[in-house]
Amino acid sequence: DVVMPGAFDEDLVAWASKGDPIPAIWSHDWRDPFSHIGTVIEATPVEKGLETLYEIDLDNPKAAQVYRLLKGRRVTQSSFAYDIVEADWATRKDEATGHEYEVYELRKLHLIEVGPTLVGANQETELLAVKSAEFARSIKAGRVLSAKNFESLKAAHEAIGGVLNTATPADDDK
Repeated sequence: DVVMPGAFDEDLVAWASKGDPIPAIWSHDWRDPFSHIGTVIEATPVEKGLETLYEIDLDNPKAAQVYRLLKGRRVTQSSFAYDIVEADWATRKDEATGHEYEVYELRKLHLIEVGPTLVGANQETELLAVKSAEFARSIKAGRVLSAKNFESLKAAHEAIGGVLNTATPADDDK
């Protein structure tokens, strides 16, 4: 099976118009509610397939463990479940050998869920990054900071918050 460019386009628009998040599920384990580890924040079709950014629900113990597995790079692959809307066989030719072969082109898909898995059906999936929620929000807002600057700003924010929590406003009427 080969996911063709544009295969997700219509369905991603449909997901967005419904307003429901695309589920992020650990290893397609639909039967266990704790395997529903989060939701997709952003799904972007790319040349290689689909790039997803999802938020993991760290209040869920299984999701928290999956986060640790991802962060430690003990799990680095992903997968997605889909229904085929449009597909067909196509003949391709290997330019190096001249050999012809057939592939099943997935031209339109309905995305059901995505998520990390120990071994994906497509061994070319990859984990690009695992970030904290604060860092992900800063990226989403367009403010990318180095880890050192982020930590410095976070410490300053906490210090200012501590001062404000113990301070009493001056009476400006005098």
